[in-house]
Amino acid sequence: MNEPTTPTAGLWKRAKKILGKVSNWLSNGIKTRAFALFSLAAVETALIIACLLPFDWNKLMALATTEAQERAFWNGLFLLLGLPPGFALWFWRNADKKEELRNHAITNNQTNFHKLVEWLSSENDALSAIAVPQFIRFLKDKEFGEFFQEPAVIALKTKLAHWAESEEVETAIAQIEKAKDAEQAQELRKTNPVQIPLSIREIHRLFKTEGELFQSLNLNEVQLPFADLFDWELPKGELQGANLLWANLERANLQGANLQEANLQEAYLLWANLQEANLQEAYLRGAYLLVANLERANLLGAYLQGANLLVANLERAKLQRADLRGANLERADLQGADLQGADLRGADLRGADLRHTQLYEASFSKAKYNETTQLGPLAPEEIGEEEFNKLGMIHTPPDQETTPPQKETDR
Repeated sequence: MNEPTTPTAGLWKRAKKILGKVSNWLSNGIKTRAFALFSLAAVETALIIACLLPFDWNKLMALATTEAQERAFWNGLFLLLGLPPGFALWFWRNADKKEELRNHAITNNQTNFHKLVEWLSSENDALSAIAVPQFIRFLKDKEFGEFFQEPAVIALKTKLAHWAESEEVETAIAQIEKAKDAEQAQELRKTNPVQIPLSIREIHRLFKTEGELFQSLNLNEVQLPFADLFDWELPKGELQGANLLWANLERANLQGANLQEANLQEAYLLWANLQEANLQEAYLRGAYLLVANLERANLLGAYLQGANLLVANLERAKLQRADLRGANLERADLQGADLQGADLRGADLRGADLRHTQLYEASFSKAKYNETTQLGPLAPEEIGEEEFNKLGMIHTPPDQETTPPQKETDR
């Protein structure tokens, strides 16, 4: 809108400036200050009206028979008229004082926070470890959390990323690459444990014990290789692109979590709850997923070569174009799963339930099956061995039956 060009243009500009200042002032404690203004205006208006009403002041003054009484009368009247403005000045000054104290507290917290970040990034591992638990108050602070939550998470993620690029981790990863399958990877875990610095273990502990807090925070691309996150509670967590290579996620609750493109190579996911989790294009080579719950999980294009999915629940899972070469799917529940374009060459499907699955362009060359494998709507003895052979599958007698480990109630 164009500004007025009349002689009152100057007044218009001044009025806009004043209104802007009033608006800024009201925005800081708008409800209480607006109420104070309204109360002040109401009291002052009532007093002015009372003064303007027809009144015989001579009769009133006649009551004041002495000079002292007359002086007391006028003092009382001036006091009455001055109380509302005085209260308003006190109220505004008190509000400004509170704002000043709040700003002072924020400044102190900023100083303390920067000191913690310095300690965390120190080469002294013990000093870094001491700093980690003190980040909790910045993550949980209800009053100042908006200022410090995101910077605190970034500081912790930076420390983890620095260690993930270290020579120790690179050496450990080279060892993992030698593993042929999930069982061999778990053996390497026992015989060649990775030495994790104290400060990194403290961050892992913080993530594990404060899972509820981290559910609402951004953990995308967090570096947690070799982390011990047993029984981790992070349903619907944001872990897109996270590095959880060789992490211990036994009994972890990651239901509905976003793990798209996450690295879970050789991760230990026994009894893990990944129901409805997003694992699209996730890297799960050699992952240990015994008895894991992957019902309705999104594994579109996921890489599961050599993964152990013994007795896993993959009912109605999305496995289009997933790489399941050499995966152990013995006695796995794949009812209603979408396996269109999936690669199951050499996979172990003995005892697996593949009823009502979508198998268009899926590859089963040299996959193992036996009399208990269920394919389509019928059992093997009903459809005939030739149907399996058409898919390139190989009838393989059962090995000594493997009993899945029992779920522990405590660790």
